[in-house]
Amino acid sequence: MSTQAPPVRVEPPDWWNLIAHQRGCHPAWRWLTVETIDHTVPRDQAHCLVSGGVYSTLVKSGPRKGKPNYGKPDPGTERRLVISFVELDACKAQWEAETGKCSKCGGSGEEGAGWSKEGGSRYRTCTRCNGSGKAVTP
Repeated sequence: MSTQAPPVRVEPPDWWNLIAHQRGCHPAWRWLTVETIDHTVPRDQAHCLVSGGVYSTLVKSGPRKGKPNYGKPDPGTERRLVISFVELDACKAQWEAETGKCSKCGGSGEEGAGWSKEGGSRYRTCTRCNGSGKAVTP
């Protein structure tokens, strides 16, 4: 019987955090909520309101013990950013050009297809790169 560890899943970057850090947010800053604010315009004119902060305080008890306490951001670290879908797409394109990897699957060739309590995460062949893991040119 083999005792090999399962392969480590490659994930794409967290685009909201990446853009926030490029804009000068603290390196430990993490987004908490994302809200589309222009529902009636085409995607290339729409924007998202991204809110977050640095969450270094940990939950002290219960099932989330030791996890970040998202109700208590560090003082002075809360930020709200307006990010356009054009900026988001440009960030993904730049990352693909720099790494040669697909921005949807992170180069693994698989994308998330769902999750359930019983079965956990489910994956399927990436619909952007058709499973190659390589960057796709428009």
